[in-house]
Amino acid sequence: MALAMVQRSAAGCDALGADGDGVFRELANKVEAFQQFRQAEPGDPSRDPYQALWSFEGLGYAHAERAWTGPRPPRGLLVAPGVPRHLQIPFHTGMGLCFATRLLTLWREPRAAGWRGALEEFLDLCAANASPGLEEAAREALGLAVRNLHPDLMTATDRQLREIGEERVGSFWHGVGRGLYFSPTRAVPSRESWAWALAEARSEPPDELGQWNAVAGLVWAMTLVNLRHPRILEGFLRGHVDRLPARAAAHGVASAVQVWFDVLGMDRALAAFLEHRPDPAGGGERIWEEMVRIPCAEALERTYPVLLRENRLGDLFLLPRTGAARRA
Repeated sequence: MALAMVQRSAAGCDALGADGDGVFRELANKVEAFQQFRQAEPGDPSRDPYQALWSFEGLGYAHAERAWTGPRPPRGLLVAPGVPRHLQIPFHTGMGLCFATRLLTLWREPRAAGWRGALEEFLDLCAANASPGLEEAAREALGLAVRNLHPDLMTATDRQLREIGEERVGSFWHGVGRGLYFSPTRAVPSRESWAWALAEARSEPPDELGQWNAVAGLVWAMTLVNLRHPRILEGFLRGHVDRLPARAAAHGVASAVQVWFDVLGMDRALAAFLEHRPDPAGGGERIWEEMVRIPCAEALERTYPVLLRENRLGDLFLLPRTGAARRA
């Protein structure tokens, strides 16, 4: 009931023009995404495209949860044909979140062998259950789970992943950035919560690769949740342009747009987002051009067809080392 009241209040503020910063609208979007994820039922995804996006991820989580019924975890869950192609990404992110939260819980019990063993098991589960080229989409959920369930483990996780294989670190910090956006301690959006999340994304990782991936993950989540209301992203970019690494922010926006396109196609919401024209005051047009319009156009025209053809859509869930350059 309380969540429904939040959504109705946001709609009322929109109608009255009383939500200048988009705070109520953004909160309602977060609530809606969370509700659809939690309420997803097998075989009955929402007909609304936006709600379907989060329902599909919830279905992926539920699918993995049901498959892990015995003492042994599942194998080949999303490898065999059967999952429609447009559901592959949300099913992988949902599956990865299921594996991560389960192993975090198990590791906290006295019989657990240790965090290194849990991480190795998580990586093995993702490799054994993911479709080719989508392992990274499943692995990225580790960062989200660790950041919001056991943030005290972030440093240890980074250290252990570097020992296991440094290529695993980027997607972990991308997931941490996503976790910062959904942090339960900062659930209510505001300029202050935006600034906090960005500051954490820049300070929690130990190096530039981690920092830029955390920023990309934060912007990725903000874009995907609020794609129907681009002025929210516009306000964030405009208000923090001096502290945003432009390539990381652009990668987050473009990756979110590619995920939306892969799952839902060029629907009305995505078309409206791509056609959005920001307020020209304060350099808004230039910021939107550099961080949104140009990166998204290039991604949909050039990057996405290559990733799809080469089975590398998992690359959307990390910023590669070559892309982690300082802001021009």
